[in-house]
Amino acid sequence: MKGKVIFYHQIKGYGFIKSEDDQEIFFHISELEDYNPPQINVNQEVEFGIVRSNKGDKANKIKKIGKEVKGGKRKQNK
Repeated sequence: MKGKVIFYHQIKGYGFIKSEDDQEIFFHISELEDYNPPQINVNQEVEFGIVRSNKGDKANKIKKIGKEVKGGKRKQNK
């Protein structure tokens, strides 16, 4: 499945991806593959799988695709 990161909380390491079929899917940075240290920004295009749980859908096996986005807007922490 493909989508785009629409929110990412850098401190807590979670965010949401909007899929091509317009679903918002939770993700945790630990599911990002092939990057050390893992890092992602808002508007980054990604490919991912989905794991279903009693808490709802969650993205896994996340891979960045297309042009890497640098310094997208993130939630500001105070």
